[in-house]
Parts: sequence; structure tokens; C-alpha cells
Amino acid sequence: MDPSNRGIQAARELLHAEGLTGKLDVVEPGRIPVEDESYDANLSLYAIEHGTRDEVKNSVKELGRVLKKGGLSLVTLTSTDDSWSSSARQVSSGTYVPKDGPEKGIAHFLASQEDIDEFFAAFEILELSHVSSWLSALDSEKRLDAHWVVMARRN
Repeated sequence: MDPSNRGIQAARELLHAEGLTGKLDVVEPGRIPVEDESYDANLSLYAIEHGTRDEVKNSVKELGRVLKKGGLSLVTLTSTDDSWSSSARQVSSGTYVPKDGPEKGIAHFLASQEDIDEFFAAFEILELSHVSSWLSALDSEKRLDAHWVVMARRN
């Protein structure tokens, strides 16, 4: 699921190149179109961090809604250590929009440890990691890419 046709098309091309198939849908951000407690597990890598604080918080809540009790979730969220805070335009508390590059105009919420604790209150956090690396291939300037990796179980 992705909110953009461009994202779905890219996923189709990747699947096709690997000889795989999958169900791909364009959906509104923050709303997964399935019944409550439909999945045993879900995965959100470099996805739900795109939005404001409230949008990201609601997306994590939605991941919990669609998980069965005891279900597992693996999520990445951009960290406050990420260099977007110094290289992008701040549009609201903790939310930055790059001025140029491949993610120009796309909001990124930078989560703190406190945000993680609040957003995942309905989960048991099994593992929390903080990873960072220097990127230069995607951007014209080298920048620090920093993310939280959250493995959690729905209570």
C-alpha cells in the first residue's frame, strides 16, 4: 500500500523484475482498508514517517488496529538526529520538508525517544534500535540519515 501512484508503479516494476506478484493498492495515508485485527504482522519501512507528527502517530495507531492481539510490527521512523532538521524547511513541530533532491516537498516527521514511547503505548516494544549512516548517492550533498527501528508486539 502506498498513497502515491508513483510508489505503486515503482513497486510493480520491482516485483516484475524479480518475477514476483503481489496485491498493490493506492490508499489514503493513515487508513488501512481492512477490518480490525486482520493481520498477524505488518511492516512499515521508510514509509509512515512521511507526514506531520499527528499523521505519523495516527499511522502507528492504524498499524495497531489491523494487528491481531499479540501481532508483530516492524516500523522505521526518522530520528531527530537526521540531518533533515538542518537541511530542510521546518513546517511544524518536528516536521521538515526538503527544499530539493528526490524527496523535495515531502514532509518528514523526526521522532524522539519520547515520541516512540507515546506512539507505541498500545504495544510492547520488543526491540528498539537507532541506526544512522551518511548518504550521498540520493542527495547532491552528503547528509546524515538516522532512523529508529521498532519491533513491537500489540498488547
